[in-house]
Amino acid sequence: MADRVVPSDEFGKVEARGIDFIPPDERHGKPRQLFAVWAAANINYLYIVLGGLLTVFGLNVWQAMAAVVVGNLYWAAIGAMGTSGPAAGAPSSVIMRAMYGTTGNRFNLGIFQWPVFIAYEAINLCLGALAGFAVVEAWGGSLPTAARVAVVFVTAGVTLTISVYGHATIMRMSGVFTVMLATAMAVLAIFVVAHADWGYQPEAELRGAAMWAAMAAGTALIAAAPLSWGVSPDYARYLPADTSNKAVAVWTALGGFIPSVLLGGVGVLAGTVIDMTDAQTNLAAIVPAWFYPVFLLVIVVGSVANNVLTMYSSGLYLQAVGIPLRRSITVLFDGALGIAIACYALFVSDFTSALSGILELSIVLIGPSVAIYVTDQWLRGNRYDGVALNDVSSDGIAWYTRGFNVAGLSALLSGALAAALFVQNDEFAGPLARALGGADLSWLAGPLVASCVYIAVTRLCYPTRKPDTGLPVSTNWFRTRSVSTSLDQIDEPHVHELLRANIWHLRGRDRDLIVDTGIGVASLRQHLPQLFERDPIVVLTHGHLDHMGGAHEFPCCWAHDGEPFHTPPPGSLYHRPLVDELGIDAEDFAITSPILMDAVPRAEFVVSDYRLQPAPEIRWLVDGAKIDLGDREFTVLHLPGHTPASIGLFDEAGGALFSGDVVYDDILIDDCVGSDVGKYRDSMQRLIDLDVTVVHPGHGDSFDGARLREIASAYLERAVSH
Repeated sequence: MADRVVPSDEFGKVEARGIDFIPPDERHGKPRQLFAVWAAANINYLYIVLGGLLTVFGLNVWQAMAAVVVGNLYWAAIGAMGTSGPAAGAPSSVIMRAMYGTTGNRFNLGIFQWPVFIAYEAINLCLGALAGFAVVEAWGGSLPTAARVAVVFVTAGVTLTISVYGHATIMRMSGVFTVMLATAMAVLAIFVVAHADWGYQPEAELRGAAMWAAMAAGTALIAAAPLSWGVSPDYARYLPADTSNKAVAVWTALGGFIPSVLLGGVGVLAGTVIDMTDAQTNLAAIVPAWFYPVFLLVIVVGSVANNVLTMYSSGLYLQAVGIPLRRSITVLFDGALGIAIACYALFVSDFTSALSGILELSIVLIGPSVAIYVTDQWLRGNRYDGVALNDVSSDGIAWYTRGFNVAGLSALLSGALAAALFVQNDEFAGPLARALGGADLSWLAGPLVASCVYIAVTRLCYPTRKPDTGLPVSTNWFRTRSVSTSLDQIDEPHVHELLRANIWHLRGRDRDLIVDTGIGVASLRQHLPQLFERDPIVVLTHGHLDHMGGAHEFPCCWAHDGEPFHTPPPGSLYHRPLVDELGIDAEDFAITSPILMDAVPRAEFVVSDYRLQPAPEIRWLVDGAKIDLGDREFTVLHLPGHTPASIGLFDEAGGALFSGDVVYDDILIDDCVGSDVGKYRDSMQRLIDLDVTVVHPGHGDSFDGARLREIASAYLERAVSH
């Protein structure tokens, strides 16, 4: 039986997914592809500017180079963050619910992080637009204000097109951008190195505290760039869940670190011979006239490549805040806002001061956020359930304290305050920065304090509850097999065979049918959203936990009224309490482990907390009732014996029978609590008399009508002998 793959991420097509979980059958790609994604976004003129500004701070070549390298070490944290993408199958904006809580994360994203992303969109649009203006002027033209605005819109339009198409298109175009930009920047580097003054010393040589203060300020400036990229999981989330964490981290980190350091170094060397406060104009003095327009075009392309990721992830942020729009629409909204801010910065305000302010904001807010994220990965062992994190209800795993994770918000605010105390710039000097002679250590203090506070408050407020299971986490909780073009067989492979019941999904012309719902430890709707595009009829064949466990996630289920669907027994995933509750013999089912699972669906899952939840609403069925799907009609059969009110669904026209636990090709249970051998015999005789062609049972694979009659006849003979 072949698995059905539903493509949602193809080059040249608008990506179907947003912040929702990426199912296993849609995962694809290799970790090495992440290098091009991050290289394309960071082979950027901005890094040349930042490197050049270090010479403006009064640093010599080697001091400035050291600041470039140290500041860019934060790419290691961005690489580590990326490993949570495949683990969760979700973007960073959803994973952060684990750190801030469902409601707290909305505040975190909407107030602290999303505005910074919009500001960076505007920065990149400004850089690209200024270069576009210069291209025209270099060719002897002049641009009125209206034409300049048009350049901004065209640059944004190209960026938005790629961002709206989404993940697969971004992955493909990143390779193109990387080759194009790397080639042009290599040529620029040759010209810069040829003119560089390697023995450069600033007019006023810095020594002692002044030198260290300048080094700290330079490192803060450089560190702001990698710290602004706390969205690396967004581009790794389509990778298979078993992808190597090391490979994801290394390829992501190198994709950002290598171009950032090399281009920062180019900027430092350029600063030895030209004034880098106006790098775009002054670089014309050290490159050939023919190359200068090419260089300007590279700035435009680089701003597009950088902004593609920024706009894509900021669109996901908006969805995670709770905006009920498709990802493509939220990206367009973000783009429009970025255009407006860019036009203001270009035509009304001062762009240089805006750039400085945004970079400082990144250090104060985004630095602590990155530290909290990586710390949480360490505390959890990088185990996240992307399905469960998409549950924003008060029953969800990220609800914490009325929707807020006190640890995350305390750490973020503490880290931001610590960073602010160490900030040193022209507009503001933190008291601790002044005490250190003007040294800006915000890039170090903020993340360090945030991490320590997060660990302390997490252990105080949310002590980890771990039963002695030692079970691994499986994000691929459900197994789906296509029996026919309209019928899927779903089960839970990590559950002991005693509880490994089938969940049947049948597509009808007008309605879909779900027969039984599994044990309920993971959400069918969220793990397998492609099967629930239409509201299905959900039928419960009986009231045991492996068949009605997931009923609570459906607003209404259909069942016979002879079993306690509204007041079920507690259930258990430990074998002794369960067999005692059911009244069966564990030895009959080769139960050797105390736990009836070999994995858990999420890191936070506590086996001992499992309780069978009641169905919210039941529509009662009686023998002979009809269930009409439009092109198929099923008759309800009351088949007591296994339980008092077991039912089956029989397609009289086609001969298909959904039998529940009344009959399957294994040991039949007629000695559990509520079983009745006499009624079971009557049910078996009834099945023998039906014109059944295929049986879709509650456990195991389907079999034909002849096998049904063999099983039923054998049961009748055994029952007589007893």
